[in-house]
Amino acid sequence: MNDCVICQLVNKAIPSWVIHEDEEVICFLPLEIEAFGHTVVALKTHCPDLFSLAPETFRCVLVALQKVALHYRAAIGCTGVNLLHASGSAAQQSVPHFHVHLIPRFDEDGLDAWPHFPKAQCDKDELRDKLRFLAFSSPSQDGTTGFTTPISTSPQTRTCITKRRYRVLDSAALLCQI
Repeated sequence: MNDCVICQLVNKAIPSWVIHEDEEVICFLPLEIEAFGHTVVALKTHCPDLFSLAPETFRCVLVALQKVALHYRAAIGCTGVNLLHASGSAAQQSVPHFHVHLIPRFDEDGLDAWPHFPKAQCDKDELRDKLRFLAFSSPSQDGTTGFTTPISTSPQTRTCITKRRYRVLDSAALLCQI
């Protein structure tokens, strides 16, 4: 996409400070570094958010995040990391290209990267029942159930990953892939 800043960076249309890249991801220092070693890990192909991301592609990002974290532990001595991500306008996503911020952490660095939310007042049983993964089709005779996960919500690119088969283990809907 021509107007996407991360796509421009990937295509070398704008300058960047690349830390690491492979066929799938690029890791770079952001224009505004929030903390020592603050690094952005992004897909090279345009994908707007987590909701549109294929599981295989997400795995590439996770592998790159771990590589960068392990490298930073050895190279700069960080003793922890925070991973920060936002998908969707309600989550304050500012760049519509899937990416994750990796913040290296050091003992007594004084940073507080954990958000401070007002305490939610809700019934945990009711909330669990609403959030539980029960949106599967009825079990077949072999005890498995299938589901389809959308990987894009735009009409132009709506696709689905193939159906996977899961065995229902108990009434609490514990699932295992078979």
